[in-house]
Amino acid sequence: MLKFEEDFKQFLNKRALNAWNEIASNHEKHRMLCQRASIIHYRIRDLLPKEHRYLINEYEEIQAMTESIIIDTVYGKGLEDGLSIGNLLKEEREPQAQIFCVLDLMQKTGPFSIKQAVGI
Repeated sequence: MLKFEEDFKQFLNKRALNAWNEIASNHEKHRMLCQRASIIHYRIRDLLPKEHRYLINEYEEIQAMTESIIIDTVYGKGLEDGLSIGNLLKEEREPQAQIFCVLDLMQKTGPFSIKQAVGI
């Protein structure tokens, strides 16, 4: 993999995690669910025989890794879509035409295929 691609993936990961942490720390329901999950985690761990307790930690690590992949993918997709819309708006000089251009694009493509519609 090229150095730029590696650096860009690291940037996306850090930015996505920062955004996620900012949202998570300010969302009361998220905090409550995390506390509840932690309590359940320790209850399950304590019910397991000592020789199998590592499994609950391994499970949590796998869950965290899969969530990280999802966060990176969603953030990257949002960045791609934002850049695509930005490029479209640069092409249109009149504000009303810009709005119709974006609305038309959204109607044609749906939320996750703007890149295809723009031909990038």
